[in-house]
Amino acid sequence: MFEIENHISANEYHSWSGRGVTTEDHGFGTQLEDIMQSSANASSGGTNVFFPVPRIDMSTLEPMSPRSRIVLDREVETLFGTVSDATDAIRIPSNEVFLMMENHAPDTGLDNATQTPENAQMIEVAHSLVNTTQVSHSCLEEFGRLGDLADLQQAITLLEELVRSTSGGDHRRCTALGNLGLALWHRFNYLGELGDIEYSISMLRDAVHLTPHGHPQKPTWLSNLGNSFRARFERLGELGDLEHAISRHRDAVDLIPHSHPDKPHYLNNLGNAFFTSFLRLGRLGDLEDAVSILRNAVNLTPRGHPHKPASLGNLGNSLCSRFDRLREMGDLEEAILTFRNAVDLIPHDHPHKCHILNNFGNSLSTRFQHLGELADLEDAILTLRDVLALTPYGHHEKPSHLGTLGSCFFARFQRLGELNDLEDAILILKDAVDLTPHGHCRKVYCLDHLGSSFLSRFSHLRQLSDLDDAILRYRDAVDLTPHDHPYKPTCLTNLGNSLVARFNRLGELSDLEDAISKLRDA
Repeated sequence: MFEIENHISANEYHSWSGRGVTTEDHGFGTQLEDIMQSSANASSGGTNVFFPVPRIDMSTLEPMSPRSRIVLDREVETLFGTVSDATDAIRIPSNEVFLMMENHAPDTGLDNATQTPENAQMIEVAHSLVNTTQVSHSCLEEFGRLGDLADLQQAITLLEELVRSTSGGDHRRCTALGNLGLALWHRFNYLGELGDIEYSISMLRDAVHLTPHGHPQKPTWLSNLGNSFRARFERLGELGDLEHAISRHRDAVDLIPHSHPDKPHYLNNLGNAFFTSFLRLGRLGDLEDAVSILRNAVNLTPRGHPHKPASLGNLGNSLCSRFDRLREMGDLEEAILTFRNAVDLIPHDHPHKCHILNNFGNSLSTRFQHLGELADLEDAILTLRDVLALTPYGHHEKPSHLGTLGSCFFARFQRLGELNDLEDAILILKDAVDLTPHGHCRKVYCLDHLGSSFLSRFSHLRQLSDLDDAILRYRDAVDLTPHDHPYKPTCLTNLGNSLVARFNRLGELSDLEDAISKLRDA
């Protein structure tokens, strides 16, 4: 079973405020105050207006006097403070925070004859920073709402421009770094490019470092950094990344008061990190921590809150894994009920509904395997077909969804003996293996299931090529599984049994010796 991770969009409300600055009459200061007033007047009618983002080469500007630079820094900060007083935080897949800013279209209202070249340059710089921020946050909002990659790509481009345009001590730089890190995390989840998650970790580390202790954004950047470390762990398998993830999530939870409305969000991420640790190391204590923390997150999330489906889905994942470990049917029944509630709560057209549907279908398949009710398997296949239809080609979750559906077809073949189900299973699982990046932890499970499908077809059709294909896939699964991984004995056993089958068919002693070695290791 593959977990939801943090792919559920929802809105939450956060605010941050700049330091209050009294506007002084320094020529440019008065002009910029007029800009701000004109902007506020333009926006008060409820119309959101964007104007083109100027691409400014800062090196071409004439040098400013030290006094003018101080005034510019103060007044631009005042302008950002005005905007950020109406700040929303929108959560897009992963329950993380992007700061949304009201859309103001500054209009100088100045007679060109009264503007000096120096003031015009300063106004252009101020406009550029404001515009870039506004448009980047608009793109992030659209991505969170529709899941369109083009919006995410544009947001990343604009946020990179913001980072280049702000200095180390500027609080706007912290926000730009944090949002850029999170946007890159989402692009990694969408495209699976390792460079994006490396870049994300770098940006979020800088955001954490530059944000002072006690600042309201500190927990957000810590939690986002934890998620990026966990994503890199799941890709590369380095335990150090997982340890960093748990540590950052703990820090974020510790900084948030128990009564804070965002507490469930940070608990959810910490619970997911413990769940990932259990999947890798097999320690029951990690799983118990995950169940406890995720249950707490669900209980603290009010009914009707947009994060409720995500919290329910993650709790369902941990309950399914505890069932797999302890075989308590109560855990599985609770997981299915939890997933069903999550499916009912999330909007039908939500771009990430497929993640919860996938796990719901998986839990139905698991109950079929233990109780033998064919209706559960039929419902699982129908649900997982919908999941596959909702997942665009090229999305990094496509292989896992293919793997889950392929396993269900294989299970129905084992129950009903229809060869068409076995053929569908092999075709789908082949696609899952081909699309899963080398080294990804999920590739092992896809290879193992594909090997079992080939072995079953060999048993029915007696074609030696199927047996050879089974052994090849099992051997790849063994080679990719770390020595201390709890799934290693299963892979070794399957490989050993397939080698025994080929020895029985061909009588090659080397196959028998290899089989004995693998079964001993298991």
